[in-house]
Amino acid sequence: MTEMKTASFRIDREKWDEFIAKAEANGFTGTRVIQDAIDRYIAGTYPEIEKQQRQPRSVTVRREELTALSGQLAAAVAQIERLASQVAELQGK
Repeated sequence: MTEMKTASFRIDREKWDEFIAKAEANGFTGTRVIQDAIDRYIAGTYPEIEKQQRQPRSVTVRREELTALSGQLAAAVAQIERLASQVAELQGK
């Protein structure tokens, strides 16, 4: 038997509910419809999908993470400088 993979993805709740309702009305599970779409995509029989002009998600996330980390680092450096100043004042007294 082939090792199975559980997959997940984000989707608008209303769209998901509509999808499940339609699949069930046609006698299918949502999983079966998704698996069929994957099989057709792999086989090259899935309808052509309009390509989106955007950067891969991993690049966008990395830049956002880098920006957030840079801000956190700057705040930490400022706090260290304040503490160092306070220590110097205490040592001078």
